[in-house]
Amino acid sequence: MAKVIEQGAIVDDSYTLLEDKEQLDISGIDAATTLLPLAVYQANKDKLPAEGLAIWLDSDEPAELIKDELAVFSLVAVNFPAFTDGRGYSYAYTLRDTYHYHGKLRAIGDVLIDQLSALKRVGFDSFALRGDQDLEEALSHFADFSHPYQASISPEKPLFRHGHLALFDQ
Repeated sequence: MAKVIEQGAIVDDSYTLLEDKEQLDISGIDAATTLLPLAVYQANKDKLPAEGLAIWLDSDEPAELIKDELAVFSLVAVNFPAFTDGRGYSYAYTLRDTYHYHGKLRAIGDVLIDQLSALKRVGFDSFALRGDQDLEEALSHFADFSHPYQASISPEKPLFRHGHLALFDQ
């Protein structure tokens, strides 16, 4: 079984990624444990349960496409087709900050250890790393930066708003 990082721990992945975005026939698919591409969800939403679904957005599918249906999803994954494609960061921030999505938010695709701290800061709390990445080593990378300067989802307040002693308090 595949492993992912959730809430700072390595766990078994309870979802199967349906990678074929063109597979519109979902008979025989367990919707409760399948991470569905957006196109598959949209083509079959009348046949699917009204809650507890998992969906994944590709890098060209912005968060606004699902903003009115977020209550249906217990997990939203954002695909990074290449580690250099930064659109997923914006989608995550928008889901958390603008649309107030409180379910699991997972980074999938070409996700590298070096990105984990930044991914967490914009709202991701679940990570399916690229196959060649060491999950045990990855856990230490969430603390790469003890005092980020910019504001984000976490921490919301930028470093300079903490006062002059903020660097010495910890």
